[in-house]
Amino acid sequence: MSKSKNLPRYISAIAMILVIFPAFFLTRYAGEVGRYTGSVIYMFVAIWGVFEFLTALKFTKAASIITAIMAIVPFFILPLGPLKEIYKYDDQDFAINLKKLLTWIPFVYILGISFIPMAYEFRKMKDSGKMFTRQMAITFSLLIVATFLKTLFITNTTNIATVFFFIGIAIISDTMGFFGGMLFGKKWFNGKKLAPKISPKKTWAGFVVGFFFSTIFAIVLGYYGKIWALIHVNQWLISVVMALILSAVSPLGDLLFSAIKRQEDIKDFSNLIPGHGGIFDRIDAMSLVTFISSIIFITFT
Repeated sequence: MSKSKNLPRYISAIAMILVIFPAFFLTRYAGEVGRYTGSVIYMFVAIWGVFEFLTALKFTKAASIITAIMAIVPFFILPLGPLKEIYKYDDQDFAINLKKLLTWIPFVYILGISFIPMAYEFRKMKDSGKMFTRQMAITFSLLIVATFLKTLFITNTTNIATVFFFIGIAIISDTMGFFGGMLFGKKWFNGKKLAPKISPKKTWAGFVVGFFFSTIFAIVLGYYGKIWALIHVNQWLISVVMALILSAVSPLGDLLFSAIKRQEDIKDFSNLIPGHGGIFDRIDAMSLVTFISSIIFITFT
């Protein structure tokens, strides 16, 4: 692909950075006002991502936006009491805040909301098998996207290194996987594809290279950023184990959403960001990494 054709992609990437990073620092360092502002930004991104996903699945825009708002807003603000504490400038450990705010109540609520789109379209669909797989996709997507953005907001208020940890694993895995596949795809593993029916461009060479670099990143930041400090085992050991797990989860998230796209016969969830697709296309792998991490924090801290 020529440089001129790649130009919109590069411009979009720079624009995303110019929007995202100020939001990170605003939420962390601008006091109570920054936290309220940050929560609105994170909530809006989650709503828009869910809206993109549902409209890509051919649900009406009205049904999609109503479902997105109904799912995300209560998920973000429940439980009400502990959330008020987060808006105050309180430097508790992010894992403690996660245990306060990611309780069973928001999870059960969003599981219920995930059935609304299919209920709305129930009479139009005759293929029970497709109804089931589509419902699973909707439930899974709403759950991990909502958890991803809420977790980022919670961690952003306390330890910004954790935010970079969550998003960095996926970005490094994807970026280095791309270069690894391009440079070594034909030399390693005889050019074999990772999952040819789901994502024809992904190679085992790219997976290995992406896995290696994202693991190194996750070990270093996990240890020196004290990501796992409240899990009371040897910190080098937990950093290595979790780096291996999450670096494997990242490409899995990408493949899972690629499988959904294949099933629904779509290329991207939207065309909002030139060269990148939509918000949902950018946060798929990050969402699964953060979701798995959140469950681990809640369970073991």
